[in-house]
Amino acid sequence: MREGFRGALRGMHRVEQVCPEFDQDSADLRVRFHMASLMLHELAHAFVCAFASKKVVHEPFMNDGRAAEVGRALEQHLFGGIASNTGWNPHHYGLPFGLHFYDWPNNEIGGDPRKVRTSLAKAGVHTHTYYVLPMDHLVKISKPTFWKEEAERFGITQSIKLPRLLGVRHEFKHELWSCESPSDMDYQAMPPPGDLQPDVYEGIISTNGVAPLPDAAHELKAVTNEVAAKQKR
Repeated sequence: MREGFRGALRGMHRVEQVCPEFDQDSADLRVRFHMASLMLHELAHAFVCAFASKKVVHEPFMNDGRAAEVGRALEQHLFGGIASNTGWNPHHYGLPFGLHFYDWPNNEIGGDPRKVRTSLAKAGVHTHTYYVLPMDHLVKISKPTFWKEEAERFGITQSIKLPRLLGVRHEFKHELWSCESPSDMDYQAMPPPGDLQPDVYEGIISTNGVAPLPDAAHELKAVTNEVAAKQKR
């Protein structure tokens, strides 16, 4: 069955159609990981649907989570971030350009008070970082020896956390919702705990240092700010 699925995927979405130098085995591994995370996401929703009251207007908040979205919350808990395809193409599902991940909730969450507890400004979130998902990590967790040795020794959730080695960070000036008070707030932009280069608020970050953002990144930030402004309550 696994080989049949892989053959069907390759037949429809070979990465060589995008670039002859791209590696098909690497793309297949990214697809398998992405589908596994997607299935975990949807199983979380199915669990809520099976056991929650039909009168509930939204999903439960997970621990002290800011947003009521159990699928995303489970991914964040297990992997330490939300994995997403880089360079999305609606006509090609082979993930030829790799994967990245980010902390959630981020600025993709709107302002529905039934599903979101506070604004990003009230939560003290003023930076968003998008990390490259290294292929060697996917190779490692795909091997049976990883689950028999490292996962059993250190625990699954600790072992499968996505490593933060290289990323792009943007600083955003989020605003309070109209119903929120600025009292007892810290407006200082602070990355989430455990972030790479926590003292840097914008730039290309790595374990070796920081580089300034290129012009294209600033243009993307402007578009993102415009979308966020439309979501503001």
